[in-house]
Amino acid sequence: YTDFKLLSKISFYGTVLANALIFCLLSLRWITYGYFPLSNLYESLLFLAWGITFTTVVLESKTRTSIIGSISNPISLFIIGFAGLSLPESMQAPSPLVPALKSNWLMMHVTVMMLSYASLIVGSLLGIFFLILTNGKKEEIILQGNSYGKTFKDNRLLDTAFYKEGATEDEKKEVKKNEDKLESCLEAPSPIIPELSEVIWGGGAFLILFVVMVKKGFPAVKAAMDARADKIRDDLDAAEKAKTDAQSVHADYEARLADAKNEASRLIDEARGAADQVRADLVAKAEADISDMKSRASSEIEASRQQAIADLRAEVAGIALGAAEKVVQSSLDDDAQRRLVDQYIDEVAGS
Repeated sequence: YTDFKLLSKISFYGTVLANALIFCLLSLRWITYGYFPLSNLYESLLFLAWGITFTTVVLESKTRTSIIGSISNPISLFIIGFAGLSLPESMQAPSPLVPALKSNWLMMHVTVMMLSYASLIVGSLLGIFFLILTNGKKEEIILQGNSYGKTFKDNRLLDTAFYKEGATEDEKKEVKKNEDKLESCLEAPSPIIPELSEVIWGGGAFLILFVVMVKKGFPAVKAAMDARADKIRDDLDAAEKAKTDAQSVHADYEARLADAKNEASRLIDEARGAADQVRADLVAKAEADISDMKSRASSEIEASRQQAIADLRAEVAGIALGAAEKVVQSSLDDDAQRRLVDQYIDEVAGS
């Protein structure tokens, strides 16, 4: 893979492009929503992926090798894929921190922590890769360069921070000579007691730093902490006041609702009572009208009856007088008298 320079360049610039795109995404969220994009899991994972790609770009530019990207980029892709595909939309939505947690110190702490995680992940992957490559190797392994991939003048030596297998005796001697020089430069008279110059310079620097911190640093930190504590206290007081106001409004709403329910019940009861009274009045009036009508009908019937009886009596009297007159005027036998009476009655009925 490392022999294909074009693929190496594509891999490097692809990592740079991915790092720039993640940076633009986080910056846009910061500008759009007005808070530093490290308040939920989605933004933290994106920042972690940005840190891994940034560390990869820095190490590859220093070591001039593309093997680092082939190890770390799959982890970045996995993190971005998990953040974009597995997390629900509610966890991807912008969600600023509560006022009590908003602080520049928190932003700095989380930023440094996520960058440390990214460096730890890349270093762990490189360490695992080193152990895998050296597993079962019988040849002596000599580490060359430093952690930044220092380039050696001798082209026969490996120019990265990795190991060299099958080194020649001359290379081993040169490395040993350099190690001896470094050890002689760092060698002290005593492994426990430092030299006097180091004690003087270190003590002086410590005193200067201590004085500066006492005069400037500690008061500034204390003022910042006090201001932060006051702000948190004010936010808590405001939240408590808002809670009390909300409870008061809720209680007032409940009281008004209860009054409205009682008033509605009272109006319903009054309406029912009025309806019952109207119904009773209508029933009483109807019964009175019916009784009156019955009385009038009875009176009219009785009057008609009396009139009919009187008419009947007069008619019967007339019939009787007529019949008697006919009988008196004619001395007939019984059959003739009866025939005359029946004839007279028929005449009267026909008239």
